[in-house]
Amino acid sequence: MAEGKRLFMGGFAAGMLALLVLASPARGAFVTLPSPVPLAEKSLDLLRKANPADAPQWQLVVFGFTRCEDICPRSLENLSRLVKLAREEKVELGGVFVSVDPDRDTDIVLERYTAPLGENTGYLRLEGEELERFKDQFGVEAVF
Repeated sequence: MAEGKRLFMGGFAAGMLALLVLASPARGAFVTLPSPVPLAEKSLDLLRKANPADAPQWQLVVFGFTRCEDICPRSLENLSRLVKLAREEKVELGGVFVSVDPDRDTDIVLERYTAPLGENTGYLRLEGEELERFKDQFGVEAVF
């Protein structure tokens, strides 16, 4: 871990997402990370590329797929709200949607899907082992 950098979903943000997601009638799972997740430098570089315009050091990361009808759109809406609220409070915060379905979530599809999220948000489309390593760092498992 270079320069001791860490990426995490803080208590406030995780709590907000948990409240908003768990309050919905949709079926799904929500995981709150108990502590910061140390990421490999390669993963940090990927997150920086997802928000190339002076990417904020702190990023909320949401995993999902574009054909998800219930949880993913709500999670992205919550992500967008949190990033906008942070900006209003003068907190530098970014958001990244990570697709767990790269076969169907092409760059064109993801660009269209995440465009409404606004400033300081982006997406990552990883494939194969690179996606598996990235998910493993967050303890994410995707089963179709």
